[in-house]
Amino acid sequence: MDVRDLSSLGAPQALIDVWQEKVEALTEIQVRAVEAGALDGSTNLLVVAPTTSGKTFVGEVAATASAYSRRRHSIFLVPFRALAEEHYELFRARYGELLSVVISTSDYAENDADVRAGNFNLAVMTYEKLMGFLVQAPDLLARCTTLVVDEVQTLGEGERGARLEMLLTQVLLAPERPQLIALSASLDEIGGLDVWLQARLVISAERPVPLTETVCDSSGRATFLKGDELMQRQLVSAQPEREELLLALVEKLVSRGRQVIVFRSTVRSVHDTPPMPRTDSVHRFHSDDEVRSFAAAQLKPELEPPPPVPQVDIIDQLVAALTRGSFRRTKIDGESAVDVRRKVAARVQDNSPISLTIPFGGYKNHRARSFPEPDWAELFNMNYMARYLFPVTARYAPGVIAYYTYTSRVMDVVSNIPIEATDSYMDRFHQLLSVVNQDLPDNLRLTTFDITQQYDRPELLKELRTNFEDNQERWQAKFSADERAKRVASAQRNLIPRGVQDFSNLDDDAWASRCEEAAMWCEALDSLERRRLFNKYSEHIQLVFVRGPSLSIHVGSCDTAAHHFWSGTGVVHDRQRDLLQGIMSEPKIESQASAGYVHDVAVETPLLEISESFSAVPVIAGST
Repeated sequence: MDVRDLSSLGAPQALIDVWQEKVEALTEIQVRAVEAGALDGSTNLLVVAPTTSGKTFVGEVAATASAYSRRRHSIFLVPFRALAEEHYELFRARYGELLSVVISTSDYAENDADVRAGNFNLAVMTYEKLMGFLVQAPDLLARCTTLVVDEVQTLGEGERGARLEMLLTQVLLAPERPQLIALSASLDEIGGLDVWLQARLVISAERPVPLTETVCDSSGRATFLKGDELMQRQLVSAQPEREELLLALVEKLVSRGRQVIVFRSTVRSVHDTPPMPRTDSVHRFHSDDEVRSFAAAQLKPELEPPPPVPQVDIIDQLVAALTRGSFRRTKIDGESAVDVRRKVAARVQDNSPISLTIPFGGYKNHRARSFPEPDWAELFNMNYMARYLFPVTARYAPGVIAYYTYTSRVMDVVSNIPIEATDSYMDRFHQLLSVVNQDLPDNLRLTTFDITQQYDRPELLKELRTNFEDNQERWQAKFSADERAKRVASAQRNLIPRGVQDFSNLDDDAWASRCEEAAMWCEALDSLERRRLFNKYSEHIQLVFVRGPSLSIHVGSCDTAAHHFWSGTGVVHDRQRDLLQGIMSEPKIESQASAGYVHDVAVETPLLEISESFSAVPVIAGST
């Protein structure tokens, strides 16, 4: 069956267009699953097939079609955080312009409020995360149209299997339950699992990619079956230890362009595994020259003219452009939607520019490699904001002014960052803005606004201190334990151990106390009355990079991230079809680098006059 034929089964054409970029013809298991009802939004399925058979795509098709057609929620469950992150990045890249895609794991809690409130189309999460949500928001299942459970063979795996069984029982007993698509690797016995799940069984032993089972001993000689005949072949030279043998096999296979996954029996043995082959073995889709061209193009945003619109009210057009899903990260709430429309209407009536605020730190996180200076993250964000706002300026002659708002000369108090570091950052930030603005239309301007201008210096410090003391007094009453923990963790990432003061010799308890104080100072800064007034309680529309703030539009910070650009490092993702902007925290970059996926590409750019951080761009390779 061709992917195009799925239209006859009710698949939306917009999704078919996306799927055709991935596959042309469906595999046997995929054909049987869609014919059994994967796309109807109501039929439960248990899909059992070997690895590489394409069963995950069955869940992807069912979840996205259900979310798109019914404009409600689909949830895609996986057992592990790493798998959730992999699926999220894939789904976000494929469906970000059609659906609101979110992730929720113990590592990614920023979307939890949106999940509880139902502000998403497709959520990727772990089994345990959904169990927690069902305690907090039992009606979540009633709002879910399709639930995909990947790796359901996990039911046979001890404690994790028991938790999954409890979760599936809760789903099956729900008064309003979603369509259930359970995906499993090959099982020795079905054992009535399909009956328990009240699901149609779709099972196949066909393996599009043949599996050859081989045993290799310390001699480096492999033993395997070819038909009924036992064969042997020398794969690598003899190795004295098991770990050396593993490394030799991986190096041999990777050198031949093979993809390799190493499974270990325990978490400890995973950590004890020797380092795997590095950068020279990682597959790259684009050359260094292509990366350099991509980096140079960031200085001149590709401003695509918006499509023609029928006779629609100009206010409706402008609101639609500002809230369109391709740049918005989560669904806009009703209060914020009313606020955006009111402010747009007021500007249209006055025939004056629509103004937006982009609150940011006004400093570079000390963990970033470019500290204290800006890097590609700031440029990527400016490029992204220009592309986001251009359709508004193309339809509305008075145009747009976007203010990056910050509060100068307070981060020494809040996060122990020296004033000279924040001054240096902002000086270069302004220079970078000047370069980007040169190639923008006259009616689109990116600028900055220092909240400090709203105060006399003593007045500012007095209000900041008052807010801090209020936090000290009412900290536990103001925030739940989970929210306090999140705020402390965020403050700790920004707090410099050796800055204005030296905290490097504090013991663990004293450091924890200082981090909690930093969280209180951060909240004190966020609560400055004139800061909030300027950013959103005025004629300005506030843009944010995290979910949660009221009267705001939650947007991405670049093509692939919602990471705060001032606390991350700009990277280029080398994907099979495209090079894409990215912003990652330094620990994540280091993790990718340790696996051999990061290499720096030297570039020549006029931005070197601003900062040496633009002398090279980090590229994350080996990702499809």
